[in-house]
Amino acid sequence: MTQLRGIIYYELLMSWRRRSLPILILFFLAALLFIGVLVGEVSSPIDSGVIEVRVENGITTVISRADDGSLSEQPLDAEAAQALPPWLIGINLDLAENSLRGIYVLLPALMVMVIGIIPLLSDTIPLDRQYRVRELLDASPLHRRTYLGGKVLSVWSGLLAGISLCLVLYQLVLYLLYGPYDVRPLLLLWIGLVIPLTLFAAAVVVLFTSWAGSRRSGLLAALLLIPIGVYLYFAAAMTLGSLGRLIYPVYGLGLMDTYLTDPNYRSVVLADAAGMLSSLLMIGALVWLAAWGYARLREAR
Repeated sequence: MTQLRGIIYYELLMSWRRRSLPILILFFLAALLFIGVLVGEVSSPIDSGVIEVRVENGITTVISRADDGSLSEQPLDAEAAQALPPWLIGINLDLAENSLRGIYVLLPALMVMVIGIIPLLSDTIPLDRQYRVRELLDASPLHRRTYLGGKVLSVWSGLLAGISLCLVLYQLVLYLLYGPYDVRPLLLLWIGLVIPLTLFAAAVVVLFTSWAGSRRSGLLAALLLIPIGVYLYFAAAMTLGSLGRLIYPVYGLGLMDTYLTDPNYRSVVLADAAGMLSSLLMIGALVWLAAWGYARLREAR
């Protein structure tokens, strides 16, 4: 554990000196702010019409907003109330619209983060060889799995601290730009999509470039990962991006038809998310085995 903590501390310090992690976090924050302003300009709030359907004491009431901004309540008869879809009861369409804006801001900003990770973290291990640090480590009783694990965990620690700060600022930006919103689907996306995909991309880049002997060769190797990273981003965004539907069917990408007609739609969302996360975990495990096998082979030589 002492060796592992030492590697984590050393790499965090080097990442700060190289400015790779701060640049990544700043890119992510800039993308969230820029896309947030852009989404606010191309979309408009609900000025009039139905904004909420509420049920109290068995009475279904429709709350509407007039053109002048005033609110009115109108009770529905039993037949009209039964015709309403269950998911519409209790949802505030004002909050839902602002939450959807938050989703539309987060998903493209996440792509900036994932693609930025590839070149900026490609020198995590190659720099050790370029600066002859690797030779000192080879002379010490350091296991290869400890070395690789320490590198990955150090990058993860820095990223988790950075994206936690981004989460706080992201909530503040959304509130200032759009007003009140439902925070639950956005937290689900952050926990189920942003954190796993960010950590996955960072681990794959660090391990994939572990064979490189210099920063330049590591960067060139990492560039090969960009098309794969783009593909995996879209695959993850189209599946994990619908985690908000666990709360309401409107909180997701694409058409709602499947989620409105299937009473067990939450099971479908969970199954898709579990399949995607399992795929990322499997890919990460294969890359780890390849990097560890190469390190053992190099040591045997």
